[in-house]
Amino acid sequence: MISVLKRQADFPGVVEAAGVHLKKRGTRHVGLCPFHAEKTPSFFIFDDNRFKCFGCGEHGDLIDFVRKMYGLSFQGALRHLGVERDKVSPEVKREIQKQKRKRQKSRAKKIRIADLQNTLLILISATKKAAKTFKTIDDLDRYGDILQPLPWWEYCLDLISFGTKEEQGFVCDQFKDEPVIPAKRFFKPGFDYVKWLKEFNEKRNAEDAWEINLHFERT
Repeated sequence: MISVLKRQADFPGVVEAAGVHLKKRGTRHVGLCPFHAEKTPSFFIFDDNRFKCFGCGEHGDLIDFVRKMYGLSFQGALRHLGVERDKVSPEVKREIQKQKRKRQKSRAKKIRIADLQNTLLILISATKKAAKTFKTIDDLDRYGDILQPLPWWEYCLDLISFGTKEEQGFVCDQFKDEPVIPAKRFFKPGFDYVKWLKEFNEKRNAEDAWEINLHFERT
């Protein structure tokens, strides 16, 4: 349980409760070190719930911080954090579970974004490869509709790769019902990109496609 506490507890909250003002920088929290006088922040809390000061060299985990900050023993640090004899108070348990759910949600979002990036790259690549197989005007007349979603897919790939959290969330919402496309099938020689894209586009809901195109036209 103590190891779980070290990993899952709200370390930044404990540090700020000790009077240290922190700022979020990416996945890290940064502030003025409480263990020595400084004007430029060099105290970092990392996403694995460990800290390090690049000014004085102090480092460690949550319990190490509490011990050094308040001059406590190991057991005293545990009591400070609401832990007695390896038993965790209901408040700490709730905080641990809250942080655990937050991390799980964050990991799931990162995985979904990576999957969508991969899927969009495949759709874009497949469409361009399919276009190269067109030899005549008749080919374009018969299969040209598979090229229509290309600008939308490129637009979504740009948003999910370089956009804000809100823009990434928008793309995730638009493709929430789309399955992940396995890349390996597209590297097989002789794969019929035209046929696959034709079937893929026909399966898409016509109403959803209209809403997507309408949004794209407005942006």
